[in-house]
Amino acid sequence: MRYIPELDAVRGIAAIIIVLFHVRFMGMFPLWGTAVDLFFVLSGYLITTIILEKGGTPGFFKAFYARRALRILPIYYLTFPVFLIVNPLLPHPSSLRPLPYYLTYTQFVQGYWFGKIPEFSMHFRHTWTLAIEEQFYLIWPIVVVATGRRLLPIAIAPFLFGPFFMRIVGFFPHLLITRCDGLALGALLAWFFDVARSNEYLIRRARYTFVWIAVAAYTGSWWLDKGVGRIASLYFSPDRVVPIVWSWIQLRIAIMFFGITGLLVCATGENWLKPLRAKPLLRLGRISYGIYLYHPLVGVVLGLCLRAFHRHGTAWTDALRIVLCVVVSALSWRFIEEPILRFKNRFPYRERESVPVRGGVPRPAFARQARRMRESIVREAITSERDMAD
Repeated sequence: MRYIPELDAVRGIAAIIIVLFHVRFMGMFPLWGTAVDLFFVLSGYLITTIILEKGGTPGFFKAFYARRALRILPIYYLTFPVFLIVNPLLPHPSSLRPLPYYLTYTQFVQGYWFGKIPEFSMHFRHTWTLAIEEQFYLIWPIVVVATGRRLLPIAIAPFLFGPFFMRIVGFFPHLLITRCDGLALGALLAWFFDVARSNEYLIRRARYTFVWIAVAAYTGSWWLDKGVGRIASLYFSPDRVVPIVWSWIQLRIAIMFFGITGLLVCATGENWLKPLRAKPLLRLGRISYGIYLYHPLVGVVLGLCLRAFHRHGTAWTDALRIVLCVVVSALSWRFIEEPILRFKNRFPYRERESVPVRGGVPRPAFARQARRMRESIVREAITSERDMAD
């Protein structure tokens, strides 16, 4: 898969924005909290691109799931022993009864049947995004390989439009079925670039479309949201209008990040994007997963230290928290994540040995059959030439 450094940079920026949002600016800049939707669009694009390029090769599923596990699981499970050590020291220790849900990426699963969500530590509340992505990684490769390139937009449609209605009817907002529209938009983006990769003219023209999509989704927020509310009020009761508008806002934000991501992919390498290729931003993007995962626990440990010295939190301690979060994430990458990721070499994606089948991801069985047919035709041609020569 082609490496696009600008996507790494915006991932790092989004991680820092989320930390700032949780540390101090949650009330002042609520839009910053939507940076998680950017993560969803990026994940949908990157994962679907990998599947389209490597899906159908021998041993693909084993390699895919092993490589995903090596990237995500180690430091995720590292946070739990740290929390178990710190939890008794907190002024209000959290109950550990919901812990199995978090260990299995099924937090908030009770929301599927409108059950009561068990309360766990607020310092792990942000991991709902990781649970959604893990559940997506589990099913999406099977969907893409089964449908193929030609039918992929049809497979994407339920994941794109379904969450809009699921949010309206009242499903818990942090479930796969209520927040996968960003992932679906990223998948749609991957499908488009896979189809258009040999058409440079189409890609150049597409950047203007992506610009208009992003600008319209952002600048048109006031009249778009108000318009949706007015239309909904004509057909629904007032208590239904609010969830309809909220669901539309969620979709609109995902569409905005869809446009931004599409523009970055189209324009990668151009001079006006040079600031996004700066090495500090690329390093920040590399450790963005650690930044997102560790920042609540870093805040807890720092808060305990301040409490021990009878100090109170200030803007300076918040700045220190952000710096410590970056430092911890960098150390985690250097001494934990990077060494573990070397094991990815044991699970390589193999080269494709196939011909297209049904316009989709080729299947190895058909590839072997096609190769045998070609070899048989060549042998018959050689035998025929020899017979004619004799």
